Amino acid sequence: MVEILKQQIEDLKKDKDEYINQVNNLNGLLKQQQTLLSQQQSLQLQSNEKIKALEIELNEIKEDTQDDRTQNIITNENKGDSFHNGLKNDKQSKGFFSKFFNK
Repeated sequence: MVEILKQQIEDLKKDKDEYINQVNNLNGLLKQQQTLLSQQQSLQLQSNEKIKALEIELNEIKEDTQDDRTQNIITNENKGDSFHNGLKNDKQSKGFFSKFFNK
């Protein structure tokens, strides 16, 4: 009877050691998962910041392009006005016969 009880005690000690080992393994896995989650969140924040920076840069490029287009339109209109004004001035500066004969 004593031998049976000693054997049961030994079996219980082994079971306890196995449970402790499993708990330690689970704690290790939990720490790894927490580390991975933290790294994932950090990467997500970095990605979001990079996306925001790129969106800002893209908007600035769009604004610059729009400003350049507007400036080109204004410049072209000014060139057209200058051309038409030049034609008027040329006609006005010609003499009577030049106007009459279109020369």
